[in-house]
Amino acid sequence: TALSKAIDRPEYIDGLRWFTGNWLRFDAIENQLIVSDLRMGIGSGHYSFRFLVARRNPETGQWTAVTPRYWHGGPAGRDMEALKMVLRRVWQSEPPLPLQQWDMRMTLP
Repeated sequence: TALSKAIDRPEYIDGLRWFTGNWLRFDAIENQLIVSDLRMGIGSGHYSFRFLVARRNPETGQWTAVTPRYWHGGPAGRDMEALKMVLRRVWQSEPPLPLQQWDMRMTLP
């Protein structure tokens, strides 16, 4: 995605790309570029490892890398209902997971 290429210091996330096998999600949240390790969470926005890696200038739209740090934002607590749905999929292929709904819930204006 475009967000994965937005950071002006890609070496800031090279280690995370290597460690996760590039299983990363990039989100723009309130002019912050947040990178999540997709292996450690569920698609409803609850990820164990999320990092702030850049900030966007609201006037120019340009991203500037920051020293990566753990990001505590996002949904509070754990989405136990979504976790139950994900675990059910281990044994049953139906019903499908509501991935589009989860994505819409995570995407902020």
